[in-house]
Amino acid sequence: MWTILSNPDPQAIDMSPLLAAFCLLFVLTGVIGVVSKRLAGGAPAPAREKRSGMLLGLAHTAAMLSGALFPWAGMGALPLSEGFAWAAVGAMLVAFAFQLWAMFTLGSLFTLTLQASPGQEVVARGPYRVVRHPGYLAQILFFVAFALACRNVLTLAVVLITDAIAYAYRIQVEERFLREALATRYEAYAAGRARLIPGLW
Repeated sequence: MWTILSNPDPQAIDMSPLLAAFCLLFVLTGVIGVVSKRLAGGAPAPAREKRSGMLLGLAHTAAMLSGALFPWAGMGALPLSEGFAWAAVGAMLVAFAFQLWAMFTLGSLFTLTLQASPGQEVVARGPYRVVRHPGYLAQILFFVAFALACRNVLTLAVVLITDAIAYAYRIQVEERFLREALATRYEAYAAGRARLIPGLW
């Protein structure tokens, strides 16, 4: 057990998948940022709930910092193969594609902040046929895959804990807003779909 929590020789682990994961993290989050601004028309409205956005930012920052700190410090190494780590890097790409799918499914209805227009449709196609928040699910999977690519139990713990807190709060805030803005249309949509994981939540 101690060898998992404290690895005295971090160089014994091939850092190539970790470096690739960090490259993907920075490049793909940058791409998501550009696509987000273009889909939103480049004119985001004032945030209705800044705390939830700040929590998401803190969760993502914690993931990046823990992914850099713990593996290079030789703390918390998981005995996972290099092949597993590369598979996790591949999973990051799949999660990225899943998030793009969710964003482009919303199309012109995609916004950077919580807003809705009178009479706005409730999107129930694409990934929204299955879960209410596929974009958030994709982001969670992306960062979990990142932690697995790091092959570090402490990084994974940080990601799971911070994501659970940040996304649970964000979804609560967003659903409260959608129920107020779209009323019975959103209620009918939500009644037949899980928030993130069918059968669980």
